[in-house]
Amino acid sequence: MKRTRYQFGTVARKRRSRGPDVWVYRWQEGGRRKSQIIGTLAELPTRTEALQKAQSYQMHANPDHRMRVPVSMNTLIDRYISEELEAGVRSSTRRSYLSMLEVHIRPKFGHVHLLEIEMTAVQDWLRKLSAAPKYKSHIRALLHRLYEKAML
Repeated sequence: MKRTRYQFGTVARKRRSRGPDVWVYRWQEGGRRKSQIIGTLAELPTRTEALQKAQSYQMHANPDHRMRVPVSMNTLIDRYISEELEAGVRSSTRRSYLSMLEVHIRPKFGHVHLLEIEMTAVQDWLRKLSAAPKYKSHIRALLHRLYEKAML
């Protein structure tokens, strides 16, 4: 029986003849090399930032395996935006979700690993948040959608 391996892939800076340099994530899929542009050097100025952004692509490179490294909320948010918000969502809904993600959820929980986020901490944070109750329920529902995506 062949041992299945977890692949981390590589992140490399690729020079462009036109426009700014880009960061590229490379991995193997079905014996073939694949690559995906993560972002420009202006968006991700350091290699560390590019590696953090590449975590969401590692999930694509290893669809049948559980992550060996803890996944941060930033990684989950990036994956949710690329997979769920890009297709089949009305533009008004997309704008609203992106606003909630970038203004409230990412600043509070972005750097935290998913396994470290506790339900009581989220409840306390939502109670102390200065927003209308209906808006708080929308944020809570979006967090629920993010966790559903994480379970997939």
